[in-house]
Amino acid sequence: MAASSRFRPLNVDDFIEANENKNTLKKTAGHLKLLTEFLQSKGENRLMHSIPPNELDTYLSNFTVSVRTKNGSEYEPVSLRAMISSFDRHLRKRGYGVSIVCNTPEFSKTRDALKAKQRDLKAQGKGSKPMKSDPITDQEIDVLYASNQLGSANPNSVINTLWFLNTLHFGMRGGSTEHRAMRWGDVVLQRDNDLNLDYLEYHERTTKTRTGDDVRNTRPCPPRMYATPERPERCPVQIYMLYKVKRPEDFRNPDDPFYLAAVTHDKNPSIREKWFLRAPIGKNKLDNIMKKMAKVCNLPRLTNTSVRKALVQKMTDCNVPDNLQVYVTGHKNTHSLNNYRTLNNGHKFLILKMLSSTSMSSGALCQSTETQPTRARSTSSRPTSTFTLPTSTVPMCVSGETSASNVHETRVLARVENESLSMPISTNKNHLESLFTHSSLNNCSINININAPLKRKRAVVDSDSD
Repeated sequence: MAASSRFRPLNVDDFIEANENKNTLKKTAGHLKLLTEFLQSKGENRLMHSIPPNELDTYLSNFTVSVRTKNGSEYEPVSLRAMISSFDRHLRKRGYGVSIVCNTPEFSKTRDALKAKQRDLKAQGKGSKPMKSDPITDQEIDVLYASNQLGSANPNSVINTLWFLNTLHFGMRGGSTEHRAMRWGDVVLQRDNDLNLDYLEYHERTTKTRTGDDVRNTRPCPPRMYATPERPERCPVQIYMLYKVKRPEDFRNPDDPFYLAAVTHDKNPSIREKWFLRAPIGKNKLDNIMKKMAKVCNLPRLTNTSVRKALVQKMTDCNVPDNLQVYVTGHKNTHSLNNYRTLNNGHKFLILKMLSSTSMSSGALCQSTETQPTRARSTSSRPTSTFTLPTSTVPMCVSGETSASNVHETRVLARVENESLSMPISTNKNHLESLFTHSSLNNCSINININAPLKRKRAVVDSDSD
């Protein structure tokens, strides 16, 4: 009797489905519904997994090249690829025995149709993601704080700030899945005696890349969020402590939801009142939390992903290695970081100046070569000289807190070879002296370094930013 009480009667299939990713299940169901509609339009009433592979291959190839959105426009290439993956996922669950995406001869026509359709869509301009969100900048963060969308002015601003800080410092994905799964005990207040600072440490549960099916796949170290006593109005620890006080006293157990719904009877309750209810925050509110804040402040192209992009971009600008960045972001593969990176304004400005200077030198030099003899290339090694450009040639931010580009340290490394210009040395020297002031040029190659004695054989642009 005692032994039997240790085992609970459960339906295994239902248990497996209940622990699958809800977004994946929803997406798969939507794609299957669309395919069923297509099959019925062809007079086919059998279920997908009941159709033999040779017939299903014909149906899927026709579906791939003919499917359109509700308004009649083309799908993005990535959407078509997601549909085929959903169909393959459904067939695997049904024990179909033949894969669509693997190199099986039964579905070769479907794969060929998908590749051809993706090439056609790319030629039409699809796949460039023109509406993708931008990383949030320091200037935009200042705007959110100034408008009380972030801060401690009211219950909603506290929730917004906690979501923002958790996403930025803990590397959490911005959607509702990870945030709504958080529990009050997942964030622990600790003390760093070496730094003499309090910090919040996050112990994650299941995530997109760490679902729990591999017990060895865990974060090497829990991410931390340190107090900022020099800026108390934005201190993560102070916001956390305020949130703790404003939560219901009997709703601070480790397994209670981290994000609670704000009171609805008053948008700005008094400081003596409790600000939050004994209920978790809604899924839709978490899914659109950044869009709502951006709309209030009239900030375009900001979504929940913008905060995670800002995290990766800042670490990249500060030259944090990729293998260390994934400790914060939680990625399994360092290549995934490229999806969150972009050229900031400082990078774009430096590239523009570099290209403009090259263009000017080429034009000026072409005029001089008409009357100058051509010097043969030389493969012998030559000495190099190094000089530093004036600081006026480097774009710097006006304010470290509010600048959108926020470039504190910029390094430009270039290598200019005399023989590659097909000109006499004296002409090269005169032209370079007209471009760069405060320099001494001799019969040699030139290495240009700003604030970093790095050696490169090709042009490299790099930037450090807060």
